[in-house]
Amino acid sequence: MSRSLRRVAAIAVSAVALVVSSSCTSSTSPNLTPAQLAGSYVLLSFQSQGGPVMTPTSVPAATGTIVLTTTRYTLALTVAGTATPDSGTYTVSGSTFSETSDVTTLTYTGTASLSNTNVLSVAVQTPAGLVSTTFQKQ
Repeated sequence: MSRSLRRVAAIAVSAVALVVSSSCTSSTSPNLTPAQLAGSYVLLSFQSQGGPVMTPTSVPAATGTIVLTTTRYTLALTVAGTATPDSGTYTVSGSTFSETSDVTTLTYTGTASLSNTNVLSVAVQTPAGLVSTTFQKQ
């Protein structure tokens, strides 16, 4: 796998993790379950490696969606014009989130939170650095 493809895949995986971490806040139970996270989400924000926070209206922009079942995720993410689709499996226990990409076969672990039952935040550490995402349930 080329270095640029690995970086894009790491960003995609990180985005998934970011989504999960954004969903858990003080207004939500600290014991997240896959059933609580299941649903369709649209990206609100994306940040990788301490870079700028990107949104659908920022320049450069980050847009995307993620669909979570109780065991799988399907991600469609575009960051600064580069599309990064990904899918795989995930687990959540409390605020600990873990995902394994079908594309890269890599596993990343981080944190997830759910605010007001509809805003999911995920942050995972990848070889490319920390990736944080926030998604809104549709």
